Amino acid sequence: MKILAIIPARGGSKGIPGKNLMSLGNKTLMRWATDCAMASRYKPDIVVDSEDDAILQLATSCGVDIHKRRDALSADASLVIDALLEAYNDVVANTGLVYDVVVLLQLTSPFRTTEELDAVLDMFGNADVDNVISVISIEDIHPGRLYRITDGKMIALDPAKETSPRQDLEPVYIRNGCFYAIRPSIMLAKKAIITKNKHAFTMDAKWWVNLDTPIDLAWANFLLPYWERKD
Repeated sequence: MKILAIIPARGGSKGIPGKNLMSLGNKTLMRWATDCAMASRYKPDIVVDSEDDAILQLATSCGVDIHKRRDALSADASLVIDALLEAYNDVVANTGLVYDVVVLLQLTSPFRTTEELDAVLDMFGNADVDNVISVISIEDIHPGRLYRITDGKMIALDPAKETSPRQDLEPVYIRNGCFYAIRPSIMLAKKAIITKNKHAFTMDAKWWVNLDTPIDLAWANFLLPYWERKD
């Protein structure tokens, strides 16, 4: 299969200013993502998409291709799918290459391995698989334990399971941000990276990190030695 890995890296982060230029341990977040993709046995083409020149320069130093994102797609309210579509269409127009799978790697979810990336891509050997998203199982954050608050009153999202013991609750899952993979024809037709016909790739919940705030980054640095040892 011919794979295109796109790493979106907008410059205007609010939660952690300059986030996409930062490091975790002794590697930049950029290097965490590019190393994962470069070691894949699928040998994907790798493109970093950003409007920020410093981020693009960092990507170039990592040995991958870059795509300059339009400023119009770089605002706080901009959708990742719009930037992804622009980058994909420009790459195809400039190279003439045909890709079987596009995989999105977010810098904010660094704890993933090349083996996991390859396992995600292996799933596309099944013709019925159009879209694969990495997820983790969650227990305490379960619909049976969640509420809306209306006029100060708690309204259970799932009243039938509100008092169920944990062991009686069916597993539920949340996207962990590590991998979004899709067939380009589906992405272009649906203009989406998350479609109705999506398959799950389940990962270990204890390594779930989403770098949105300084506390998230501190937590990731705390977890790092455990993740490296796979404790």
